[in-house]
Amino acid sequence: MISKDYKQNKEQVLTLYDEYVNTCKVAGKKVDDSISEQAKKIRDEIFNLMILGEAKSGKSTFINAYLGKEVVPMDVRQCTSAIIKIRKGDKFELMAKTAGGGKTAVVGYDKIRTFLKDHAAISDKYRNIPITTINNELLIKYHGKKIPNQIMASFLEVEAKDNIFNMNIDEYNNLIREYVKENAASWGKIITEMELTYQLPDEMQGITIIDSPGVCARGGVSELTEKYINHADAIVFLKPISGQALESTQFNQFMKNMSVERNKKALFLVLTRASNVNETELNRLMDEAYKQFNMLDKDNILVVDSKAELYVKYLSTFSTLDEIKNELIKLNDNKTLDDFVTATYVKTAGDFGNGDKVDFINSLKEKSHFADVYSSFDRFGRYAHYLLLHDVLKCTYDLYVKL
Repeated sequence: MISKDYKQNKEQVLTLYDEYVNTCKVAGKKVDDSISEQAKKIRDEIFNLMILGEAKSGKSTFINAYLGKEVVPMDVRQCTSAIIKIRKGDKFELMAKTAGGGKTAVVGYDKIRTFLKDHAAISDKYRNIPITTINNELLIKYHGKKIPNQIMASFLEVEAKDNIFNMNIDEYNNLIREYVKENAASWGKIITEMELTYQLPDEMQGITIIDSPGVCARGGVSELTEKYINHADAIVFLKPISGQALESTQFNQFMKNMSVERNKKALFLVLTRASNVNETELNRLMDEAYKQFNMLDKDNILVVDSKAELYVKYLSTFSTLDEIKNELIKLNDNKTLDDFVTATYVKTAGDFGNGDKVDFINSLKEKSHFADVYSSFDRFGRYAHYLLLHDVLKCTYDLYVKL
């Protein structure tokens, strides 16, 4: 389209869409549902940002760091099968939906955190089995009824590939059977979707951040997650940079399964936990990532440390380095202080502890790498809605030709 401001382009595209609708009526043809949905997004200026990743890849921590607020409580264990939608609102409120059709509204951070702990957390016993898949493929699908032996055997054979912690296979399978037996009667109480509203900045108006259950070892996702992926305008895939080989099999398989290659500009790969490796190793891993994930634009491959960014946000609220030092001592006494923060403080404070607060915060920012995230997402955000306009325009043209 020619260079005009967004509102003019928006009006042009919606006018063409309206003409397409009228043409369908005259021709006795059905209006395509997908293009109608895209047109509604444009009218309402809605944009869906999907956060995906491997189990324990730090999705909640990343979301909180990006938003600058602990919107998603991080010390609450992963919610079993739940999609979490986060959008701007007048108050901090949670609406939870269950597999049985129930709904619960909870207001206030402390009450929300308690609710999640009581109703949506995985016990330590079952932390290493694919709870999301079990809930969706067995408990919810069969409404808690006895699973046929053939179905269970087939399920266990397939899910052996998701034994990512290399448990003894008999122990792994027995835990799955125990979990199914223990939770069959309460299948309807399984939380499948949660919507969080929070007093976010004005620039978040119209943007919904969608946090999903982890992607399995085969690169697959649940049916519920797939539905949201198909309606996402951009996808951020998180993968830890340390603790395992930096291989691309799972990510490549995910792209193949979900057909997300349809718009590479709208797909980001974020490598997390950068502070776990030194600078030399980080540079080596990034060079390797650019080669292995070459299906993406290089600018869309980012490395971050979400914890470092949360420390930046929190410790910036203190006035002096002495105040920061006192807070770090408290965190250390509570055993909640990360080693890289201590090392950064020692490096910037100097031998006599008379360093500068700005130097310390800037050093943490360098570790977080979130400046690259903000820059990349901002750059993408400036033309994200244009991508919607382009998609609707192209679909409308293609359908006109068919009519």
